[in-house]
Amino acid sequence: MHIDVEAGELCSLLERAVGSPGRVHEPYATVMFTHGVIAAQRVSMWVENTTVVLGSWVGELQPQYRHFYGNSAAVQGLLALAENGWQVRPNLHLAYHQCPPQRRWYPRMAMDAADYAHYWTHDLSSAGRKPRAEIDDPVFAEWLVDNGFVAPTELPGLQDWLAGHARTKIDIRPSMAIEWHWSESHPSLPSVRAAVGEFLAAIREPALP
Repeated sequence: MHIDVEAGELCSLLERAVGSPGRVHEPYATVMFTHGVIAAQRVSMWVENTTVVLGSWVGELQPQYRHFYGNSAAVQGLLALAENGWQVRPNLHLAYHQCPPQRRWYPRMAMDAADYAHYWTHDLSSAGRKPRAEIDDPVFAEWLVDNGFVAPTELPGLQDWLAGHARTKIDIRPSMAIEWHWSESHPSLPSVRAAVGEFLAAIREPALP
């Protein structure tokens, strides 16, 4: 089934659902949270194969991940979304200051979401901004593999990513990603608002205005 819906239409829908202005960056439509949400910065909608998807990313930046992983109820609430039809997955990635998404390094992350969340809940010392030399050190690669974040076969990709820029500070972002998929081609405004509301309630953030 082909879904014929433009990103601009999704942006308008998401703006009305969240109550904040949005922007289109093909193929995504994105709205920033502006009502006091801390753990997540934004929510997006896009078309993927035969479904319309709503997604958000928790704990990307330091204020977000410290707030999120410091609240066990929020972590458990996010994981529990998987029982209600949501996709919940680890989203560990490496970046640098003002790094666009397409320039970040994302390992495949086959790790179980609960194990991943458990690790960061108990130890955030490895997250955050690190000197490049620390990331170049083989000890960092060993840490990634030993803790199940990456497979050894992914390490050349990390080296290629580092070789592609000269940044001296690297951010380790212990993010988690969530997605809700609609089977219908044009989700209703109430259903989009309900999905965003369910997500925010799960991570113990303020309800939509």
